[in-house]
Amino acid sequence: MFAVSELITDVADVMEVPRETVNAYARALIDAALLPKSRGRAVAIAEPVHIIRLFMAVALAPKIRETAEVVERYGALKAGGIPDDWPISSSDLESFLVDIWTVVMTNDDEAARPVYREANIEFVENWDEVTVRFPEIDKVVRFTASNDHGTHWHGFFKRSGLLHARAFVMLGDKAYRDYATGVQIERKRAEGNG
Repeated sequence: MFAVSELITDVADVMEVPRETVNAYARALIDAALLPKSRGRAVAIAEPVHIIRLFMAVALAPKIRETAEVVERYGALKAGGIPDDWPISSSDLESFLVDIWTVVMTNDDEAARPVYREANIEFVENWDEVTVRFPEIDKVVRFTASNDHGTHWHGFFKRSGLLHARAFVMLGDKAYRDYATGVQIERKRAEGNG
């Protein structure tokens, strides 16, 4: 894996958000011990759960001072009934997204990878709800704060941010970083010059 500082740059590139904004979210997550903190010469390395948390913070776009609370609250949302034949059994959102990351970024399950890579993750910003759609297999998994999986919005307008699972694959592309293997790709080889 790579340093948190590199992750900040890579998430900013993929999500097309200013690096300063992503850095502010990361700082709030570090202060709440939701991202690792570098100490002296020991550089903080981002694991998949940390990558998911930073993606969630950027997708939800909370006020900076509320970042940690919002990421924890959304990460704890529960699924409203995952089908028995489903390959992922995680019932909370954070674990579910880490599982998607693992399938997309590793070679362990060749059949599932294209299905998960096309997942659309909709974060509803003003309502504790996340919907994960898998268009390849026509399945939807919905996460909410309670067992109420109704669709009544009580007169609110739905504000949401969308994250496509392909963003996981694109992470690090501009800087020639491979998050699947944790290897920095040589620029010459990556550009086809050597």
